[in-house]
Amino acid sequence: MSNWISYWSDKTSPLHAEDNPNFYHDLAREVLYHCGNLSGKRVLELGCGDGALFEFLGIDSAKYTGVDFSPALLSKFRNRHGEMDLHQEDLLGFLEKCEGEYDIIFSYGVLQYLSPGDVTAMFNMQRRLLGGGGKCVHLGIPVSEMRGVFHSGLGSSEAIGGARRSLLKKVKSWITSRIGYWHDIPLLFEESKAAGFDTRVVSNIYYLYRVNIIQSI
Repeated sequence: MSNWISYWSDKTSPLHAEDNPNFYHDLAREVLYHCGNLSGKRVLELGCGDGALFEFLGIDSAKYTGVDFSPALLSKFRNRHGEMDLHQEDLLGFLEKCEGEYDIIFSYGVLQYLSPGDVTAMFNMQRRLLGGGGKCVHLGIPVSEMRGVFHSGLGSSEAIGGARRSLLKKVKSWITSRIGYWHDIPLLFEESKAAGFDTRVVSNIYYLYRVNIIQSI
C-alpha cells in the first residue's frame, strides 16, 4: 500500500471518470441503493477523498467518520464541509485500532489499492466494528474477469456508444493503467463469507468492469 500512499500524496482530485455534480449524484444513487437511507446512521467511509460524494448522501455530519491517506484531498473535504471526524491514515491501520461501532461501512473505488491479502484483513477487521444489523458495502471493485472490457475502451456504460480503442491505445492502456489490483470475484465472495458476512456480489451500474460487494450480518 505504501506505493499508493506516495502516488496519492499530491493528488487534489479523486481521479474519477468525471468530476461534476451530475456524476456524483449518480454515484450517490448507487451507494444509497445498496446502503439504504443513511440519515441518522453511524457511517464510516473508507477512502473518503475530497468530500465531493458526501453532500449527495444525506449523512448526518455528527455521525460520520471519513478515512483517507491523502492530506490534500482531506483538506478539500474540510474546505467543503467544515471540520468533521476525518482521519489521515491508511485504511488497515485505522481499522486495526478503531474502537467505534458503525451501522454502515462503505467505500467507492478503494479496494483496487488493496492487495488480496489486505482485502481479506480488511473484511475481518471491519466485521468487528459493525453494530447489530450493520452492513458493509464496497463499490467499484475492478475484477479480473472483466479486465478486457476496460482495455477495449468500453469501461463505462456511457462508452458503449463510442468507438472501440485502436490497437495502439489498447496496448498503451495495459502498460500505463493505474487501476491497481484486479480482484477475482470468487475469491472476494469466499473471503467475505469466511469473515462472517452474508454476501452478495453485483454489477456496478456505471463501470462495466467493476462490481459491488454487499456484506451484511
